[in-house]
Amino acid sequence: MTRITPLALVLAQLTLAAGAGAAGTIGTSEASGASAELGGGEPSSLDEFEILQYVAARNYPPSVSIALDNNGQILLACRQGRSVDELRESGLEFAESQIELLIAMKLMIRDSRGDLYTAFPILDEVQTLELRRETFSLADELSAVVGPDVEALSRALEAAGQGAYGYSVLFSYVLDGMVWGFFEEYRRVPMRALSVRRPFWSGEVWAVRPGREFRAGTQSINQKGLKLKVNLSAGFGEAGELFADPGVLRQGLAQFEAAGRLADGMPRQLLTRFGLVDETGLWVIPVIDEIKKGPVFRAAEVLTSNLVDAILERIDLVVLQERYGFRSAQQALVVVYHELMVDLIERFERAGWVTKPEILSQPAKAGGSAVAGVAFLVDRRPPNQKRLDDDAAQLLRDALEERAMQGDG
Repeated sequence: MTRITPLALVLAQLTLAAGAGAAGTIGTSEASGASAELGGGEPSSLDEFEILQYVAARNYPPSVSIALDNNGQILLACRQGRSVDELRESGLEFAESQIELLIAMKLMIRDSRGDLYTAFPILDEVQTLELRRETFSLADELSAVVGPDVEALSRALEAAGQGAYGYSVLFSYVLDGMVWGFFEEYRRVPMRALSVRRPFWSGEVWAVRPGREFRAGTQSINQKGLKLKVNLSAGFGEAGELFADPGVLRQGLAQFEAAGRLADGMPRQLLTRFGLVDETGLWVIPVIDEIKKGPVFRAAEVLTSNLVDAILERIDLVVLQERYGFRSAQQALVVVYHELMVDLIERFERAGWVTKPEILSQPAKAGGSAVAGVAFLVDRRPPNQKRLDDDAAQLLRDALEERAMQGDG
């Protein structure tokens, strides 16, 4: 949820024009004529916005720097450019070190004249609500196109005895996972890779106002060819403790790689507490094997391919880039799809294809063990690696049994 965040100020509206018998297109030149209902006064800080991110980050994602001190006020004030003197004359108090930090974190740029500009998009109320009207309508159309594929995925999960995981697999594996993978493969979104030029974070960040009442996300932990994915939302309550120490989770995945189960110790105790493994250290959540390509994987892959094609056919990214002042068509797709993703899962739920788990609808009330209902494991280890892991696991089991027999003797 994995994920998306603050963008630059957009300058015009987004429209959806659908002719009789024609596919709707986001980003047409025809005005929609729709108006947004606004409330409240002008915001003074990005604290009043929802910060979204689609990034790879080392320790400190951009949202952390945005939230420090009064950086949110500075960044909002500079969305159309300000000199340092103009910022001080406006009444803002700040240290030069704040400006240098924001520049170093690639959240602000200083031009040749010394003027400061926010380096990511910020969508105001008019722009945000207009964009959501467009993605709302597009989600209806896409739902009709891929509905049979969504139902096929649900049936595959039911056949595997994993029907209760439909919502989380559909969102965190397909919408917030495989779709991004297709976009990256087609070079339609920026690659999120840390480098010497971008050592802290890489990807996209932006701000929208108002924030969504509900926005699902995905937390992932990787260990070689294994990935633990958990579908979550804001206010995750007690369940948030699961990710307090990612190193413990990676250790558990490493144990599974080595022995086929988790050994007695902190990782197993933690994952047992949250219901992801049983008392013997075996997973009780779904395991999607991407190498064997079972029915669940095949259904997800077909759905993803058809959905990506349908989205790209219906969105004019060049027009969106020009209208909203996005830096690139890639940035435009990241922002638009982030909103579309929310509308799509709501449509699928409304159609009765999936049911939102309680831990997402009422996270504060759900106990820690409810995490097991929104978690799954993705196994993409190549066959030779699995064979080596299985051999190592057997050797370990044999050694343990021999030790136990010696102890009995």
